[in-house]
Amino acid sequence: MKNVERKHAEISDRYVDILDHPATQQLLLLANSSKATALEMEKLERLLDAQPDEFSKRLLKIFLECIKSKLLGNAPKGNLYDSNLTMLDAFNVFYKQTPLVKFGHDFVNNMILSCTGGIKDLTVIDIGFGSGIQWIEFLKKSDKNIILNAIDVPSEHSVIMLERFKKSIFELNLVNRVELIPIFKHVEDIEFTSIGKNGFSVVNAALSLHHVLPEKIKSPGRAHVLKGIKEFEPDLFTLIEPDSDHNNSSFELVLKEALSHYSSVFGAINYYIKDRQYVDFIENNFFGKEIENIICNDGAERFERHERFAQWCKSLEVQGFKKMESSALAFQGKDLLVASAWRVF
Repeated sequence: MKNVERKHAEISDRYVDILDHPATQQLLLLANSSKATALEMEKLERLLDAQPDEFSKRLLKIFLECIKSKLLGNAPKGNLYDSNLTMLDAFNVFYKQTPLVKFGHDFVNNMILSCTGGIKDLTVIDIGFGSGIQWIEFLKKSDKNIILNAIDVPSEHSVIMLERFKKSIFELNLVNRVELIPIFKHVEDIEFTSIGKNGFSVVNAALSLHHVLPEKIKSPGRAHVLKGIKEFEPDLFTLIEPDSDHNNSSFELVLKEALSHYSSVFGAINYYIKDRQYVDFIENNFFGKEIENIICNDGAERFERHERFAQWCKSLEVQGFKKMESSALAFQGKDLLVASAWRVF
């Protein structure tokens, strides 16, 4: 078993710890008040407007707007991707403009290639298929043939993204190497053992399993999904997840964790992307929506439930998985993403 390998982005002094920002304590007090007035919100907004640091100002304003929505009870609930094509488009811009998601995809794709050697045929179960961009990159760098079971939520937008994928592989002349099997179901409802295998089998969950609720909130839930993957007995299970904890029941802890995590995420975005238009699009239409879901919702309506990598390890080991290798991408000394490879024992 290899230790976690960490790849660090260069640290810039302009990104301070957001929890030490002078406006953060007032934001925390406002968030924990059930009787915050419009005047108090306006006062905090004026304080933020007066801050010279544009980065912290933008981030804290997003949190302030989320707290307003929480107090007013008018924030969107549940699965963010069911009816939000703009959010998926923002994710694709994020993918193309920064190395963060590519880091995870490259780890998984390289693990598959190193494990398969001369094996030509693969069966892949991809949980949270999205745009399928990971598999376009995999097909371009390999000569493998894939039966690709593309799991995504049952929505009009999942169908649109799948059609875009079909168009891409056709234009790249890759269509003859992919047997695409769309599965538009929530992953909790899937019987993994009913899915056929041919050649080397992979189950991949890239930035998707944190959307599955824990059993204490909904059953079947996250443990049920991990058990189903284990019973499928894949040759390789790969997991990519943010290293953060928004699965806590304490609102104050969730808020502080979100401030710290998204400060690092926004710092990385601003470090890698210099075009303000792209930065604004990603911050407001992707991560801003995640923050809104975390801050404004609890119980079954909080869809973004990230967990620490250590907790994922415990959950997988309980189900009968053994870690093969893992790698973390960090910014400002904080792990943002951890990609890992597992086998059933």
